[in-house]
Formats: sequence, C-alpha cells, structure tokens
Amino acid sequence: MIRKNVPLAATLLVFFVSTHVLAIPVGGGFDLGIDVTAASDYRYFGISQTLGDPALQVGATLTSPIGAYIGTWVTNVDFGSTAKSKTEQDYYAGWYIPVSDNFSIDVGWLKYTYDKNSELNQSSYYVITTYEGLKLTYQYTDNMLQKQTSNYTALSYEYPLTDDSRINVRYGVLDYKDNSIISGSSKGRSKYAEWEARFEKDYLEATWSASLVDTDLSSSECKSLSGYDDLCSAELVFSVTKKF
Repeated sequence: MIRKNVPLAATLLVFFVSTHVLAIPVGGGFDLGIDVTAASDYRYFGISQTLGDPALQVGATLTSPIGAYIGTWVTNVDFGSTAKSKTEQDYYAGWYIPVSDNFSIDVGWLKYTYDKNSELNQSSYYVITTYEGLKLTYQYTDNMLQKQTSNYTALSYEYPLTDDSRINVRYGVLDYKDNSIISGSSKGRSKYAEWEARFEKDYLEATWSASLVDTDLSSSECKSLSGYDDLCSAELVFSVTKKF
C-alpha cells in the first residue's frame, strides 16, 4: 500500500482556477467549472496510483466573484491487494487573488479521502504564487492517523507555443518528517525529487497532453513507499481533458 502522506499535485488546484478552465454561470457572479479527464496512468508526484493502469477523473469547482472557490475531485485508484480503496475523492477550498495582470496568489485547504481505507485520509494547506508563466508551489500535508507530515515545494513554468498549444515543465521536492524512504541497503532518507515535462494542445474542444514523468527514487526506495518497485520510474503519460 502506498504511503499516502505524499501530497496530491498542487498543480491540479491551479488548473481548477486557471484561465484555461471554462465556466458555467450559475447566478450572482458565481461560476461552475467542470472537467473530465481520461489518463493512461494516475501519477501522483511521480508515483503511479493505479498500478500503471488508466484513470478516469472528474472535477467540479464553484468560484465566487471575489476569487474564493470550493470544489471536489474524484479518481479511481489501485494500491494492490493490501488496500481495499478503489476511489480517491478530494475536497478543497481556497482563494485565488490576482494581485496584478502578471502576478497572482492562491491559498487554500485540501482534504483527501479514500473509501474503505480511512487511515489514508489527510489534510493539506497550500500557497501557490504565479508570475507570468512561472509558478512556485508550497504544500504542507498532515496525516494525523499515521502521525506523518510532509512538505512539498515545486517550481514550474508554462511556455506558450501557439494560441492552442504550450509546454509545461515542473521540478518538485517532497520532504517527509521522518526517513520514510528506505533503500535496498536499508539506508533511509526523508526527501525525493520528481519532475515532469508536458506538451498540451487544445483540439476538438478538449485538451490533449503527453507528459514525461520521473523521480529520483530507486526501485527499492519505490517499493518502500508504494509496495512495488516499478511505479516510480520514467513513464510517458497521455491524457485528454474536456472542460464544461
């Protein structure tokens, strides 16, 4: 079973409130954004959450006129025979603050829940600052039942190629409170790095993407976190997202 004190990609939260997301007016200045994604794998900061199998993901976000928002996000998961949970559902609330035309701040709270495995449930707090295409993310996660905390810091950049295509790159470091990452020689460490390079293109009213995802975890270190030794290595992940 994977150690779920790894925070969910905070970039998802930016995705929910970014200008790429369409919105349905619901009155009073409130907008509802809905997105549906089919992906060849659900990689969670470099580690597969579906044993390398495809994932179907649905998100919904309600935004207010002042930038405050609430939402939920659901995906299938598979942690192997040691876990019963087949669904992850996240709840979040935050405030997106456009300080200027080029600079914004996003602060919020995120709750992860897992059916039939409540010991995996956890809460996170995040701050995301964006200057033009450059994004700095910090996220603190606490799993009270497992008595484990983690800090995640990432730097990412989006470069527009054309009006309907772009490249995204990200480098992040996850730091556990304890030496939770164990190598084959039984040496422990608290940090690991993950990165992603993604190409996106808007086509047929959907966003298509191809991502190269990787970590610096060895196969034995990967097994210490996920229970498997082949879920943390480099992989090309394909996805398509439809926004409503």
